[in-house]
Amino acid sequence: NNADKPRIAVLTPNDGKTNVLASANLSVKYARFDASITKVTGKRFKIFLEDGREHTNFNVSVAQVSITGGDTVTINPNNHLVYGKTHYVHIDAGAFKDSTGEKNEGINTNHRWNFTVQSGSGPCACDDFDNCDVDASLQ
Repeated sequence: NNADKPRIAVLTPNDGKTNVLASANLSVKYARFDASITKVTGKRFKIFLEDGREHTNFNVSVAQVSITGGDTVTINPNNHLVYGKTHYVHIDAGAFKDSTGEKNEGINTNHRWNFTVQSGSGPCACDDFDNCDVDASLQ
């Protein structure tokens, strides 16, 4: 019966949100699981930039993915999100299941969970994904 299949109840940050912190964790609260959920090895979580470039991709069984309250998945991305850019998220269907075998719905479209990160200005931990402004002067 598809009416009682687990579904996404809350996305954080919300779909369409702007001014998201580059260091923000992401979370998905699921509804209609019959018991506490667990991670399914081999299933993937991915963050993309609006132009389709992949930013983050890892198996949901890693430490960056945690489950609290039996129904909320929190993702701590490997790298800061990119300042001033829109991101979208994909999560494999069946990445999480409960003890009765019910599995989560996935996100496999570029339009279901999008958000824009605040523009960077000031100190940050720069890496290949952050395009922040860092003051530098030669002495």
